[in-house]
Amino acid sequence: MSFLIENTNHFFEVALNGRFFVEIFSFLGWIGVPVFIFLTGYGVATRIPPLTKHKSIDYIKRNYLKLLALMLLAVLLYAGMDVAKGNIWPGLLKRFSYLTMLTNFAYPYLRCDPGVYWYFGLTFQFYLIWALFGRHMRGNNLLLWSAVFMIGLYGICSLGKLEVLSIYRHCFTGWFFVFALGVWCAQSNMIQRIKTNWWMELIILVASSFLMIQMNRWLLAWVFIPVMALLFFLMLGLLLQRVKPLFNIFLWIGGLSAFIFVCHPIARTFVNKIFAPHVGILLINVFIYFLFTILFAVLYRWIYQRITAAIIKKV
Repeated sequence: MSFLIENTNHFFEVALNGRFFVEIFSFLGWIGVPVFIFLTGYGVATRIPPLTKHKSIDYIKRNYLKLLALMLLAVLLYAGMDVAKGNIWPGLLKRFSYLTMLTNFAYPYLRCDPGVYWYFGLTFQFYLIWALFGRHMRGNNLLLWSAVFMIGLYGICSLGKLEVLSIYRHCFTGWFFVFALGVWCAQSNMIQRIKTNWWMELIILVASSFLMIQMNRWLLAWVFIPVMALLFFLMLGLLLQRVKPLFNIFLWIGGLSAFIFVCHPIARTFVNKIFAPHVGILLINVFIYFLFTILFAVLYRWIYQRITAAIIKKV
C-alpha cells in the first residue's frame, strides 16, 4: 500500500542470500490486487451504464446486496471469534462496519483482522462510480482522471503522510487508473486484438517479472507497477491457454475465485492455530493452507448458493 525503500533494500538483501523464492511472495504478493480491479472495470464496461436515477439506484442496491451476501457469513464467523476472545467493544463495531462498505474512507481507524476484506469496500466504490458517472467514462475523461489520481498518489507518497496514504490507497483514488484501464480495454476490444505466439508471451512474462522487481527501487516507477502486473498476468493467462489440462484446472479455480478470496484468511487462521505450532516445515504448512482454502471455498459456495436461492425464492 505504500512505497518504502527500506522494504525493497531488505528484499534484495535476503534474496541474494538464497531466500528469493520464499521472499518474492511476500514482497510482490500484492500484485494480484490490480487484476481484480482491472476485471471489475472490464466487467462493468461490458454492460450499458445506468442512464436514469431509478436505474442507478437499482444498480447500486443490486451490487451492494451481492457483495453483502458474499461477505456476511465470514464477518459473522469472525464476529463469533471476537466474542469468544472478549473483544466486544470496539471489536464488534469495527467488524460490522465492514458491512456498510464504507470503512475504507477511515481505514486506519476501522481496520480489523483479516484486513483483506477492505477490498469489498473498494469494489463497491467502483460500482458507485459506474452507476453515477459511467456514461461519461470514455476516452479523454478516463485519461484525465487517471492522471489526476496517479499524480495524487505520487504526491502523497513523496510527502510520507502514511495515514492519508492509507485512506487514499484503500479507496478508488489509489486504484482508479487500473479500473479505467479495464473500462477502456472493454470499450475498445483491445485484448481480443492481441496476437502473440508462445515465445513472445514467454519473453514478455520474464521481462515483466524482472521489471516488477526493479521498479520497486524508485517511487515514480513503483506507481506504475500495477500496469506491469496486468501485463504479467495477461501473458501468464495466454500461456496457460496453450496447456489445455492446466488451463482447465485454472478455469475451475477461477469459478471459485470469489469464495477463495473470502475463505483464504479463514484457512490461514485455521492453519496458524491448528497446524503451524506443531508443523515446522513451511512447505507443508503452505500445502495444508492451500488445501483448506479450496475446501472451505467449496463449502462456502455451497452454503452461499443455498441461502441466496432461498432468499430469491421468497422475494
